[in-house]
Amino acid sequence: MARADGQLATEACTGDAAAFASLAERHRPRVERLSRQLLPHGDAAQDCVQLTLVRAWERIGQLQDPARFGGWLMSICRSVAANLREAEGTRRAREQEASRGPRPVPELDRIITRLWVRQAVDKLPELYRRPVHQHYFDGLSHADIARRLHVPVTTVKKRLHDARGRLKEALGEMAEAKKLAGLSWQQRWISHLGCIKGCLEHLGIDMSWGWLYGGSGHAFLLSIHKELCPSGPTMWDWGRLWALAKNLGVEVDGPCISRHCEAAAFPKTQEQAWGMVRAAIDEGRPCFGWELALPEFYTIHGYDEVGYYFSGPGAEPEGGPKPWREAGASEIGLLALLTVRPGRPAPPEQIVGEALRFAVEFAGQETPEPDAVEHRAGLAGYEAWAEALESGVAGRFGLGLNAACWAECRREAVNFLREAKTALLGRAAGPLEEAMLHYSVVHSRLEAVSDLYPFQPPSAEQQPPVEDAQAAVLVREAAAAEEQALHAVRGVLEAL
Repeated sequence: MARADGQLATEACTGDAAAFASLAERHRPRVERLSRQLLPHGDAAQDCVQLTLVRAWERIGQLQDPARFGGWLMSICRSVAANLREAEGTRRAREQEASRGPRPVPELDRIITRLWVRQAVDKLPELYRRPVHQHYFDGLSHADIARRLHVPVTTVKKRLHDARGRLKEALGEMAEAKKLAGLSWQQRWISHLGCIKGCLEHLGIDMSWGWLYGGSGHAFLLSIHKELCPSGPTMWDWGRLWALAKNLGVEVDGPCISRHCEAAAFPKTQEQAWGMVRAAIDEGRPCFGWELALPEFYTIHGYDEVGYYFSGPGAEPEGGPKPWREAGASEIGLLALLTVRPGRPAPPEQIVGEALRFAVEFAGQETPEPDAVEHRAGLAGYEAWAEALESGVAGRFGLGLNAACWAECRREAVNFLREAKTALLGRAAGPLEEAMLHYSVVHSRLEAVSDLYPFQPPSAEQQPPVEDAQAAVLVREAAAAEEQALHAVRGVLEAL
């Protein structure tokens, strides 16, 4: 027989997380309905549900009448919804400001055009190539060219006229890029998952963000540099994500072409990548890779004679063409290109079980990968984060980026566990609800850090490092909630 709200709420008031998880499971449908009524647009309703349950757990000791838990919870939901509506205007203004990064200068288009012309000119017969070079690139007059070639001026003019006709035809062919219609990057702080989601949508595979983040294990990651440099969100073993993604029916392969630009074989790697991407696009397979503009991942939706067409962070809606010889040739200097194709999804028990086992394993690691000695993983990463804030060495750019990335991951951890609860048909429902509650707390604390230090694009002016004890407290509270969440995750694994 189900226990009454009053009894469960009384136990929850003493700090019993399992009792509160039972209340949350019972009242979640009402909270969801009210949230959708108050916030009908976008993901705000789902955020409202999470925040409502977190606020209720944090304030359960203030509940004066345990028997009236349901009404008390609904009042919290209305308050949270009002705050979210108010914050939405501020958030949109901030995002618009943050998006005003450096824009490509108009000269870029002219440079690309000149590159196309030079390639076309180099393919002309010698009879036309020499006068074109001399007239258009060297600036010589018709008379000067005639003297150098020992021909009449009329012959020079005729050859230039004929060359222009050939170039017009050749440039028309070069301008015809091969593209995959409808393929584009989906905006997310974790750019490689934004790429994969875009590829899945192009392939007609319907998968929620929560299922993608959670099933691939990324919802449970945390990688932090000791000084909060922006490398944390991408400094870990990517192969683990691709392996877990197979459970979701997502085959990420290529194989992965990855090499640092200082390696002697880098030009050969660029050439192999160029061939791989063109073959994949010709076959209708979407691609993505690092790094085509900023140090991030980008979907590759086409190519032409010059290079790649892509979309992603900081790129124009029609990014490219990126000359293929420039891909990866940057300060970071890493080239990694992959393709995505559909596979066979594993049963939900395998998807959930392997993802949660990864979550527990990764949380106990000291570093996200063996070579990342300046980074800390999992629970150790939270401590490194807090220490950087307390000691005043936290980089401002990296702080904003890490807070946004890891808050996003923990939000999707909650969404994944919610879907898992449905997919598992009631198995491990109690510990799943408890894990959702604690990950919601983690998300709220990291979101608070992100609100304190919203992402700001890097600028030429060096920003001083951050020292903030208040933010450090929030990070440590997130770490404590993460430990409780992992305890509940172990309970899920035992039940499975």
